[in-house]
Amino acid sequence: MSIVDDAAKTSIETSKECIVYQCQRITEGLRLAEVCSLDEELRQELIGVVTAPLCSHIAEFQLMTNPIVLHMGKPPSQRTDREERLVPFIAYAIAYGDHEMVHDALLLYTHCAQVQAFPSHTHFTMLRSIPDSGEICAIRSPDQVSTLQKENNRTVDDLLQRLKGGLDIKDVKMSEMLAAYEKKISIMEVVISLLSRSFLFFFLQLLRAYVSQIRERELELLVSAKDQALAQSEKLRIQLRNGAGNNEADMAWIRSFVGECETLKSQHDKLEIQLEVTRKNFDEKTAMMRDELLRVRQEREDLATGICQEKELVISMKKQTEDLKKKLETASAALLDRQNEVQTLNADKTKLNELLSKTIAELSTEKKTHELDISRLTADLAIKTTVIEKLTRESNELESRCAEKEAECEEYLKELTNLRSHGQKTQADLEKMKRMREEMLKLAGGYE
Repeated sequence: MSIVDDAAKTSIETSKECIVYQCQRITEGLRLAEVCSLDEELRQELIGVVTAPLCSHIAEFQLMTNPIVLHMGKPPSQRTDREERLVPFIAYAIAYGDHEMVHDALLLYTHCAQVQAFPSHTHFTMLRSIPDSGEICAIRSPDQVSTLQKENNRTVDDLLQRLKGGLDIKDVKMSEMLAAYEKKISIMEVVISLLSRSFLFFFLQLLRAYVSQIRERELELLVSAKDQALAQSEKLRIQLRNGAGNNEADMAWIRSFVGECETLKSQHDKLEIQLEVTRKNFDEKTAMMRDELLRVRQEREDLATGICQEKELVISMKKQTEDLKKKLETASAALLDRQNEVQTLNADKTKLNELLSKTIAELSTEKKTHELDISRLTADLAIKTTVIEKLTRESNELESRCAEKEAECEEYLKELTNLRSHGQKTQADLEKMKRMREEMLKLAGGYE
């Protein structure tokens, strides 16, 4: 972290020659920070080192000193900001597009305007030259459009038929020719604007410019021819009035004039053919652009659908991420509680182990003492058993003696009954025997 901190916070001194080394050091520090950001343990420390103000300062310095870095980092579709071909499309989108198209056009122009080579003046000039959409699309009803189109087509076709039939300068007025071309172009503009408000308008502008150039050339030729014809007619009128003139010279002039008229007529026919070819090319390009517009709209709808789906997916992923964060926080809290419990149990276990060792030592001591007591008691028991056996034998002997004495007593009783006369001496002996017997019984009971 200290290396990243020192490298990222390197001050740049533009007046010294070591600026390249300083920039390289900052770059390597940021690369090291990017690698360290992949580790979860170092990420928290990295946030404290590479702070948000530092990143903002570095990005701001790069944009201020080298704006092409951000431009070259864009995809190839966004690196064509200096293309002059974008100007008419941006101008049309701003003038005739819906709110989404206007927003996209302004966003694209914002990116393009950052490049110095972008022709902004051409863009503004084209915006000023675009007519109001109400002038082009003033007629909205299909019946009105069809009626106006039929009338204008009939008028223009009649006038063009008159022009094709022969160029009579004295009958055809210049205003009618200008009105013919203007009506034809306005009809085409109305039809195209009603069919589709798309990029075809700019191709129509190009066609208008081309037709205006042709019209100007034709007008120049017609004006010059009219001036010559008026001058010649005035000259002939003067000559006829004065009664002078040369018929052969007049015929030669008329022939040359007729030749010039034929030349102008052939040029007019060629221009009509070129106009028809241009109209066909324009129709083909119109159809192609209409198909392209439908395809672009379909792609835009598909992209909008995909973007909506991606937004829904992102929202669901955010919800799942929040749920996982909550579960992770709960699991972390439970884990901390379990760790505290484990530490408490380990301390209790240590105390119990110490107490158990003490208890085992005491039990071993008590066991030894108990074994000594048992051995001593066993010896005493053996001695007492021997004494009891001896007393038992003696009691048996005494019982046998008592039985004998009882037998003798019975005999003595019999003799007493028989010899009651000898009562005192025998009675005394009998009492004596009884006392002896009681003492022996007491003695036997004491041993037991």
